[in-house]
Amino acid sequence: MNIRIEGIVVQGKQLGRTIGFPTANIRPERWDGEGPNGVYAAWCTVDGQRHPGMLNIGRHPTVPDGAPTVEINLFDFHDDIYGMRIVVETVEYLRGEVKFPSVEALRMQLERDRQRSIAILNGDARG
Repeated sequence: MNIRIEGIVVQGKQLGRTIGFPTANIRPERWDGEGPNGVYAAWCTVDGQRHPGMLNIGRHPTVPDGAPTVEINLFDFHDDIYGMRIVVETVEYLRGEVKFPSVEALRMQLERDRQRSIAILNGDARG
């Protein structure tokens, strides 16, 4: 279930940054592979450098507004990459989309997703 997405980073709603999970919203230009909507542990190449992160593909049901998105939270990354071309490669599917009862519940799940992604990307098969 590996997916490879190439695209341009575009402006999003910026909700992620308000809860500690800023994302790079991607306007896909090339998409290889397929898998369900949801959260993935993934590698992202930005300006020739590889960075760990977690990718979300889907409709974000907790805060629905607009079309489905493709966005990645890059761990310990704070550069402005709007307008840049990036490549995202999924490593493992973590979970499907969930409508959480609150933004705080979503934030808590994203923290668990982040920890699991870090373990997976560091080669810990127990993820």
